[in-house]
Amino acid sequence: MTAWERGRSGLILPRHRGGLCSVLAVTQLAGFGAGGASPPPTFDPTRTDAQITLSGGNLSGSATSGPGSTLSTGIVTGGKFYTEVRINGLGSTTIRQRLGIARADFDWTLPPADTGSLSWVYFARGDKKGPDDSGSVSYGDGWSSSDVVGLAVDRDAGKVWFALNNSWQVSGDPAAGTGAAFEDADMIADLRLIVGTFDSVGGTFSWTWRSSPADHSYAPPSGFSAVWPS
Repeated sequence: MTAWERGRSGLILPRHRGGLCSVLAVTQLAGFGAGGASPPPTFDPTRTDAQITLSGGNLSGSATSGPGSTLSTGIVTGGKFYTEVRINGLGSTTIRQRLGIARADFDWTLPPADTGSLSWVYFARGDKKGPDDSGSVSYGDGWSSSDVVGLAVDRDAGKVWFALNNSWQVSGDPAAGTGAAFEDADMIADLRLIVGTFDSVGGTFSWTWRSSPADHSYAPPSGFSAVWPS
């Protein structure tokens, strides 16, 4: 177990043991800035529809019905980022549970991938839908409870990829820049993580955003930061 001590700057630092300090501690310090100035991002209660209940420090959410979404506090304004969402429970109607990326000014009272809205999302049953799609499009594997959905976004190229338990869907390769789920110039803008539902899910859809790299199950693709902007 890592011992901790306060440095001269006031930052809580890992105490060395045997010449090495905790990798986890170093990851956390490197990821969230000197002096702890940048805590991990969360879902934003002020950008969360009334159909969704946030918990766990606003990192977890649940919904039984919809439509509605929750958006992240952290905004991607440029660069390449990776993050993960753990699926805690699904319900039975898997066309309605969705997550992905949306423009920062997305109307959170709408479901992700609402027709004409600027969002790019992966559905629980394995479909996807973007602004140019009139309906959902067959894409990848469906989710189950306890699955981890990974998301890699290259904001400057307008691309996003999705992984299920570290398997990039449809042979996508974020590191190589190929096989993106979506490639859209409209994505070259300020972006937020989005999760939500279209309607009743036949139970409870629940999830946890692993916004801290220390909580990730998998490494980010080469060239992508695991530290989502705060």
